Amino acid sequence: MANDIVIQKSLDGRIIYWSEEAEQAFGYTAGEVLGRHVSIIIPFDWQDEEYQMLDELRAGQRVEERKTVRRSKDGRYWEVNLSIYPLRDEGGKIIGAEKRYSCLRPYVPGPSMMSA
Repeated sequence: MANDIVIQKSLDGRIIYWSEEAEQAFGYTAGEVLGRHVSIIIPFDWQDEEYQMLDELRAGQRVEERKTVRRSKDGRYWEVNLSIYPLRDEGGKIIGAEKRYSCLRPYVPGPSMMSA
């Protein structure tokens, strides 16, 4: 995939923007995910990481780029590079996050994830 996958979310984790690249990569249309929690694409074993990133953003901390795993609508797992940038209102207050995913690679989950 040539372009980064872009998803924007509010501080409570609700999806507010879903790019065409996100549709292609994860199999959900914008209509299926807008307003839903971003955990729809996060495997159970990675949910804590998501909440930690949200807490860091709320505190105004820089969220480091990382490798993580996401799940598409068809149940496939993908290892991705994730970069997160704060979304700010006109006054500079952090109101959400823009997440950019790149370098999708198939990922085979371990036994503890098979029931996720």
